[in-house]
Amino acid sequence: MQLSRKGFLGILIIGIGVIALLNTLNVNIHIGSFIGPLIFLFLGLYFHSKGHKVLSVIFVVIGIIALFENVFRINIAGIMIASVFIYFGYRLLVGPQKEQQSPYHSEETDFERDLEIEIDEQIETIKEKTRVQREESNHDREESDKKKTFTSPTFRSTLIGDLHLLSRFELQDMTIRNGIGDIKVDLSKAIIPEGETVVVVQGWIGDIDIYIPDDLDVTVQAMVSIGELDVFENNQSGFNRNLSVTTKGYKQAQRRVKIILSLFIGDIDVRYV
Repeated sequence: MQLSRKGFLGILIIGIGVIALLNTLNVNIHIGSFIGPLIFLFLGLYFHSKGHKVLSVIFVVIGIIALFENVFRINIAGIMIASVFIYFGYRLLVGPQKEQQSPYHSEETDFERDLEIEIDEQIETIKEKTRVQREESNHDREESDKKKTFTSPTFRSTLIGDLHLLSRFELQDMTIRNGIGDIKVDLSKAIIPEGETVVVVQGWIGDIDIYIPDDLDVTVQAMVSIGELDVFENNQSGFNRNLSVTTKGYKQAQRRVKIILSLFIGDIDVRYV
């Protein structure tokens, strides 16, 4: 599931509409009590869209608990714990009864098992055909991109969305500021001008991936408040981490790039390709 910019805005508008409806019905709800839970729910949806399932579950659970505590004055954590005890107690009570199965159980189970195997085989066949078609489409797109060259933006600022510079482009000094989303820049596809070019990337939540060709001299300054840094296999993770790496021939290189990266929550990855 990839949550788009429209998805975030749609959820935000729905939340505002629900609050307005409750106030119209004379249900005393303060918008301030929604801010904390909504932030955690948005973070959970964002990390789920990026494949970070553990983080998404943590943020969603915290958001739901905070929502019930602040808005409905219900101790949802206590209810969840009580529900767990009731469920396992119920399982202990009904467990022995499930051992009395009908004489047709084995035959039905074999039929269901065969049916599941056949369905799985059909799904795998469809997945393989889809994968081949996607690879052919990506190959055609890459061939088309090789024929196109554009100039990188000098400045770009967005609240929600991804930025990818992965096709052929002419590099110039640029500053990128992003709220929520991933940023990927492939300098192996860039036409590097002579002298020093400065690239500044700042983000709030997301990942920053920078790909460097082997023959390009760079200096990298990277900082993350909460997350992980990986700059040319130099790794750090935790809180308020920063790294600074400069290639040996940087000062004498005719073409060189200074890269400054900063991120609040997420991962920064700078690697050779």
